[in-house]
Amino acid sequence: CCHPALTPDATLVKSADRTRVQLTVLPSSPIVAGRTVKLQYHLTDGGTPVTDLEPYLGAWGHTLVLSEDALEYVHAHPLEYLPLDVADVKGGPDVTFDATFPKPGRYRLWTQFKRRGVVSTSSFTVEALAVP
Repeated sequence: CCHPALTPDATLVKSADRTRVQLTVLPSSPIVAGRTVKLQYHLTDGGTPVTDLEPYLGAWGHTLVLSEDALEYVHAHPLEYLPLDVADVKGGPDVTFDATFPKPGRYRLWTQFKRRGVVSTSSFTVEALAVP
């Protein structure tokens, strides 16, 4: 029947569990369907860059991209890899994901990061335009 209509976020800054999450799309907006973009998240806490990200399920974070009609989805891992031979490794403040939005339309992004043993989720709504 019906799916809730998504409205693209006017600003790409959110807060999740005391962490300020700023999303930058590279190259700069607009997102064009079928082209790979980088979703770069910059994390701060009280204005200070976050440097205590903890590995979560083998990565610095996870992103799920879901189309408004729920027919298209992408699960992405960060481009920044975890070092294999370092104990008690910490990351941040930037975490970058590659994502391709399969078709024009609106998408919800859910991204998870782990700090101090807590997994936080932030969500953004963006729009992918048709190829010009």
